Amino acid sequence: MNKFLYVCFGLLLILFRSYAFHHTRDSLDALLHIQLGKDRLNTLIELSDHITYSSPAEAISLANEAIRLAENLDERTLRFKTLKIRGYANGYAGNTQQSIFDMQEGLKQYTAERDSIKIAEALSDLGYLYQSQGAFDKALRNFQQSLSIREKIGDQKGIAYSLNNIGALYWELGKADEALDYHLQAIAFFKENNMDEETGIATANLGEIYLIKEEYDKALHFFNQALALNRKLGHHIFEANNLNSIGSLYLKKNEPGKAFRYFSKAVVIQEKAGDKNGLALSHYHLGLTYQKQNLLNDALHHFNISSSFADTVHGNDLLVKSLVHAAAINNQSGNYKIAYAELNRAKQLNDSIFNLERTRQFEELKARYETERHILENKNLKQRNYNNNIIIRQHRILLIMIIMLSLLIVLTIWLYLQKRRSADKLKALEMEQKLLRSQMNPHFVFNTLTAIQNNILQKTVREGVNLISSLASLMRLTLENSANEFIPFEKELQSLQLYLMLQQERYMDQFDFQTEVDPLIKENDFWVPPMLAQPFVENAIEHGFCGINYKGIISITYRLAEKGILCEITDNGIGYHSGMNKQKENCNHHSYGIDITRQRIKILRNKYRLNARIDISDLSTQNLSGTKVTILMPIKQL
Repeated sequence: MNKFLYVCFGLLLILFRSYAFHHTRDSLDALLHIQLGKDRLNTLIELSDHITYSSPAEAISLANEAIRLAENLDERTLRFKTLKIRGYANGYAGNTQQSIFDMQEGLKQYTAERDSIKIAEALSDLGYLYQSQGAFDKALRNFQQSLSIREKIGDQKGIAYSLNNIGALYWELGKADEALDYHLQAIAFFKENNMDEETGIATANLGEIYLIKEEYDKALHFFNQALALNRKLGHHIFEANNLNSIGSLYLKKNEPGKAFRYFSKAVVIQEKAGDKNGLALSHYHLGLTYQKQNLLNDALHHFNISSSFADTVHGNDLLVKSLVHAAAINNQSGNYKIAYAELNRAKQLNDSIFNLERTRQFEELKARYETERHILENKNLKQRNYNNNIIIRQHRILLIMIIMLSLLIVLTIWLYLQKRRSADKLKALEMEQKLLRSQMNPHFVFNTLTAIQNNILQKTVREGVNLISSLASLMRLTLENSANEFIPFEKELQSLQLYLMLQQERYMDQFDFQTEVDPLIKENDFWVPPMLAQPFVENAIEHGFCGINYKGIISITYRLAEKGILCEITDNGIGYHSGMNKQKENCNHHSYGIDITRQRIKILRNKYRLNARIDISDLSTQNLSGTKVTILMPIKQL
């Protein structure tokens, strides 16, 4: 959609110049060689304005010279006039942030002078620039303020421009009907005032809208009209945009050969004009064209070029799309590490367009990358173990020889070996703890994804996006927490509550849950081992509520004990022993998390000499239904 932004901005360039062209390019160049002072300044301004959208880079250079000369001559009015031209040229050259600075400086001056026409014009310019950055709320506010000012002063042409800009914004947001309404209003004003250039640009806008509505014949009709007019007027960037639009139409109609010809023509024009925004879009379309023909190497080449240009001009939306397509090709080619890095960057740039399929692909690539990393680590570990075994054998031989020589030496070596064995044992315990944490992470991710899978397919788009957002938050917490042996209690509680809410969505509110935290815990900065309670909560949901005909309830209570935090997890399910029998009968799931948690508790006791335990009781022995799990969590206070 970014290509349409240039159409919007083009109206501003064409229609809001406060001075006319009285000379040709050649005559203006000739005048520069003989003029000095204010005459030279006026010629620089006129020449820079003349080539603003045909040669934006050269226009910027001329505008910079004009600004310096205006400052030397103390020509304040001409300086702001030149500043506006440089802002336009920077916009076309892809230097969006510099363009915003120029326009904002001009707006301050026009506001001080109370010049309503120029204020409305500056607001409109800023609206376009914000739109090009994806800041749609700011863009819409600026366009509406500009329209309001122009309606108050009766500026018929200005009203038309504002209507066209708002239509363009709605078009980019995917609201085709609203966009069509605003553009039709704008065209009515253009035709009424015999504004042929503006009518041509708005015609291209209509073609884009009909393309979205998949009315291809109407779209092609309007695109061809706009293309003919822009060629006649020599508006090369607009011409390239029209070629891109026609290429997109043929791509949608599954005619990649025709699409390729139009995109290639657009690239040639954009390279001559130095249009970085346009080049990013054209190469993206060429990548889609090659991808549609399964020419993956060529497609990847163009997606990479598009990413480079989009990154330069801060076109985040197009950058995300190019990165996602490049990642898909790298994934298909087995370049998992590159694909993972590309998708990760795309996700950071714009989570809102990162849909469920891309999230799934992101996790698959991450798992593959992590698997390759673990394989390499295991190989290194085996090599180290082999080397250690050789060293141990050598030490034993040396020990026998030393024993034969002297009892004193033997005693010394024995003490040394005892110390060495203690160190090795501690290292083994640390390695085991790391391995257990690495098992917890993929296990926890698998269960969480299973919990929301059916919900995503059955809910609305908004509810699906909310679930993905909750899952993303839970994933971030899980990845952060799994890297540490102790985490803040607040993070542990937050992770558990997110997990319960996702499971509640999966089982369509077949159970409720409540959590209660001792106020003394909240008042202190306690750190606890991560994910101790989650496996037992999962067991209650998966097995404790299996086959019940009433609403399940899970109650989780945290109380401060003498040597830790006492966590009690109570459910009203079928009971622990019945749940285990059900689990054995189904043979489709085993709660590895509980076994791993028991091992973790054991290691924590041995390593840190901390008091920790797990007790599981079946409430059926008390003539009640359900299970009660009591966990004494070891704590650290940092």
